[in-house]
Amino acid sequence: MRKLATFSLQDVRQIARDKTLKFYVVVPFLLVALVRYLIPYLTEIYPQLISSYPMIMMFTAIQASIMFGFITSFLLLDEKDEGLLPILRVLPITSGYFIIYRLLLGGLASFTMALITIHTSGIAYPGFYKSVLLSIQYGLAAPLITLVVATFAKNKVEGMACFKGVDLLFILPLLSFLIASIPKQVFLPLPTYWTFRLYEASIIGEALGLYFWIGTLVYLVLITFLFGQFRKRVFDR
Repeated sequence: MRKLATFSLQDVRQIARDKTLKFYVVVPFLLVALVRYLIPYLTEIYPQLISSYPMIMMFTAIQASIMFGFITSFLLLDEKDEGLLPILRVLPITSGYFIIYRLLLGGLASFTMALITIHTSGIAYPGFYKSVLLSIQYGLAAPLITLVVATFAKNKVEGMACFKGVDLLFILPLLSFLIASIPKQVFLPLPTYWTFRLYEASIIGEALGLYFWIGTLVYLVLITFLFGQFRKRVFDR
């Protein structure tokens, strides 16, 4: 616990010193405020917007939650740039312990933010129990994006480009909800496909088990694979 407390304090200080990271901490709350207050106002002008509420929430929740994956990935990139990560091999902690701590940090923050977003936005609310199931998958998106960025980006510039690319892939399944001619099955390999289908099922009253368990498994398989790749590229050189 002392190690976790020390790491957490260092991370808070590092985020407080970085203007970009501080901005990305605020972004999720701005998104929630926009949906909470702007969407009802726009609905009064364009009542047909109501039919798009589920898609608006799918997009808002994923954007709000993955910001913490961006933050934790940039913390790792900072340490990568400064050559601090390999030093962990001589410290009284394992590299695996450190990475898991970072992933849990981002995942828990992402889960909490997703739950806040779904619960307080005031539109397309599926109920608390279903919100928790949804937030678990949204929460897994953060460690996944952390590992993608921290594994394949060499610096912050590449990290930003990588984040934007993965973010685009994450929201691609929304096209199947917007364009009827695109079959949803095209996006099966993307983990967010299952999250968006889970959201849709929670709103229309379908069974959730299939989308929750398969989606969670897809996230965990990808996270496990990337976890191994990160350790190999950073610590096993």
